[in-house]
Amino acid sequence: MPVMDGLELIRRIRMIDEHKKIIILSCHESFSYAKEALRLGVYDYLIKDALTAETLYNTLLNAFPESNVMADLTAAPKTSVQKGILSRVLEKGFTCNEAAAQLQSYLKHNNEYFCLAVRSETPQKFLLNFINKISEDLKKLLLNLGGGEYYMADSNVLLILALIPRDYSRLNMANHQFRLIQSIRTLLKRYTDSRVTVGVSNNSADAFNLYEIVNQARHALECRVFLGKGRTLYYESVKNQAQAAQIEILNVRLEKINSAIETGNLKTLKKEISGLYKKDLQGMMQYNYLQHINNVLLGMLTSFCAKKKIPFSSVFGSNLISVDVTNEFETVNEMCEWYLERFDNLFEAIWETDNKISHPKVKKIQNYIDKNYCSSDLSLETIANIFDMHKVYLARIFKNSTGKTVNEYIGEVRIEHAKKLLKRSDLTVNEIAYLTGFNTPQTFYNIFKQNEGISPGKYREIHGIK
Repeated sequence: MPVMDGLELIRRIRMIDEHKKIIILSCHESFSYAKEALRLGVYDYLIKDALTAETLYNTLLNAFPESNVMADLTAAPKTSVQKGILSRVLEKGFTCNEAAAQLQSYLKHNNEYFCLAVRSETPQKFLLNFINKISEDLKKLLLNLGGGEYYMADSNVLLILALIPRDYSRLNMANHQFRLIQSIRTLLKRYTDSRVTVGVSNNSADAFNLYEIVNQARHALECRVFLGKGRTLYYESVKNQAQAAQIEILNVRLEKINSAIETGNLKTLKKEISGLYKKDLQGMMQYNYLQHINNVLLGMLTSFCAKKKIPFSSVFGSNLISVDVTNEFETVNEMCEWYLERFDNLFEAIWETDNKISHPKVKKIQNYIDKNYCSSDLSLETIANIFDMHKVYLARIFKNSTGKTVNEYIGEVRIEHAKKLLKRSDLTVNEIAYLTGFNTPQTFYNIFKQNEGISPGKYREIHGIK
């Protein structure tokens, strides 16, 4: 706003009229901003991103009950819609341009339009059986409330295209729409006594949006399986609820990321971060949520640095970190890769400085090696994957606990089993090499001689069966 912001404007209004009812419609989600607004006595504080037409309508209706919001709108300019636009559009009798041209001729009287998808929640063909009985009443109803037409999309779904007089007051337009929906419900109840679900599209003044508006109504109706039958379901509200469900997915993902950091599970951490950026956020395509996620992950990184006393330079390459650091990236994928690298740095830094030895884990790893020594694929990398540990961390705690590297321990276990076979069996040296997990006889020979000081053949001569 020029000259002053919204809060200052409210302060000025309060100097003139202490009791004026004020409703704020804002994109500010800051608690401090909302708190100050409520302190100034505003009636309500609505957030744009979460606002639906239904919420706005109810807020205004409650705030100004003395206004004539329920005034009779039947005196508004009336026009019919030539029968057949919906049917010819849905049956592909019109091209998009032809349908738009036809509809546009009925919007010239300063009208908007919307679509209703009405379903009778009864056995199949129930509504179809009554459509002839209600046909004339339905036509009169639409004409009295601005104009429109209907089309039986299938045996139990009625599509209604309705014109609505454009008004400077969106409240009046919402009231007009509300009256039409309630009138249709009353009409169907009178003839069919059936439970009815109504899907409501957004309003539009653009005739070229006809296909989209029809699809919005249908989509809202389809959501009855999630939100309940027998209700009026607004497309905008359904869309916002779907977005809320996506936000919950993001929150679950963030909890898993935090848990993975706490437990040192880098494999899970990378999987969840990749899913967050490459699936969840790209599916939402909401920039404000992208910024939120970036800030949360940056907070996780800095808080764990503080918790583990890791210098920022070890993770970020500098001790000075800007909160807008991700703004330099052009794509979500670039942000994802940047965070994966930062968490890699964090884990390596923690593992470099953490001298605590996890004895239970080391013991489990030793038991695993003892049972699987004969596998030629056994290595530091495969064990790290099996135990969901970073290989650097695994190598460090294993060495601190046993005084040996993982590969040294694997080699010693294999050599001990090889010695038993050399002493107690008539298997060849090559056969023993493969049975104890060595990839080649030469590797077995080299490691055996390094550990025992003599070759496998010589060892058998000295200790073998006589």
